[in-house]
Amino acid sequence: MQRTKTTLAKAILLLLMLSMIFVACDKQNGVDPTDGTEQQATLSEPLANETPEPEATATRDMRGVTQVVLGGDLPDDPVPTWTQSAILTQEALANQTPTATLPGTVVVGEQHYVVYQGGYAVTLDLDAHVSVRGNLSLIGSRTHPVNTLIMGNVSKYEIISVDELPQQVFDSLFGSEAQVSQEEVEEFELDGVQGIALNYIARINQMIAKGRLVVVKPTEKRYVAIIGMGDPADPSGDQWIADGVEFFDAIVNGVEILDDDLLVDNTVCPMATDESYGFSPDNPIRVGGDAIGGPARARAYLDNLQDSKGNWLAYERKGSMEHGGAIVDAYVVILGGVERLIYINQYDYAELLTPVGFSCGGAYPLVAP
Repeated sequence: MQRTKTTLAKAILLLLMLSMIFVACDKQNGVDPTDGTEQQATLSEPLANETPEPEATATRDMRGVTQVVLGGDLPDDPVPTWTQSAILTQEALANQTPTATLPGTVVVGEQHYVVYQGGYAVTLDLDAHVSVRGNLSLIGSRTHPVNTLIMGNVSKYEIISVDELPQQVFDSLFGSEAQVSQEEVEEFELDGVQGIALNYIARINQMIAKGRLVVVKPTEKRYVAIIGMGDPADPSGDQWIADGVEFFDAIVNGVEILDDDLLVDNTVCPMATDESYGFSPDNPIRVGGDAIGGPARARAYLDNLQDSKGNWLAYERKGSMEHGGAIVDAYVVILGGVERLIYINQYDYAELLTPVGFSCGGAYPLVAP
């Protein structure tokens, strides 16, 4: 339980600070959240049919870098990330927001994640930035400073009743020093599972945020909680009412509770036996998704990678290349202090495995698009 509380506390700090960073990044750069085309290579671009080579030493200019470790420099865009200490740095003001859309383009499409470790799946539109790690899904809007966290518990041990869960969630997320005002509890059904919902106002130090919580218990040993939060820089809560409620409801409507039989192997890391898997452009990791959904699916795959000791990894997109009639993206991944090149195909899909020498957090949260 202590480990769960620590994880949840980190997640809520990200929710609070990311709400402000979504706006700060764009104002500093004069960039609309939907402006620009997909960012190309963060280092030198490889030529067609040329295998990209990693730099001898890692760069310290972290703009254009996607990093997924706790602590360290801020990643390339205001995608919800798992970097903790970097959230408070001014480096956020130097970041751009890469997208795969032209200015003014309305993108119609969906992204789908199956979070086996949390016991749920979620389908979202392409307005949402998503970061999935373990049992948590951190979701932010591209256009408004609102965020939602989905967490699930598939413990083998019985947990408290659904009526007691909100207080436990709030205590874990906000801490004992926070003041949380809860409105009247409502009965709520999430994907056929009965639970409860309530609106809340959280006062944490100088920040005030409005939001909503939905909690259900599919079984005595499982729960799924969805926590939405508005911009803490808007103590009136007008922004949450104007933008957050609709964003939150769309996420709630896209959540599916997984059956128990799908969770049996949720901690199993599927391993590759072919030593070339992921390390050769001839045998890339095929995540699918095409130009629009592919980048997020690549992140979801890489966010689940670990080293052999169970540590999360940092990675950096190096560039794209045409190989064998397909477009392949090369990523530099630091494994045991050594840079390794991982190749990902975002246009085709095949069963997802773990490259030799790596481990992972469990079943990958991706299915065929």
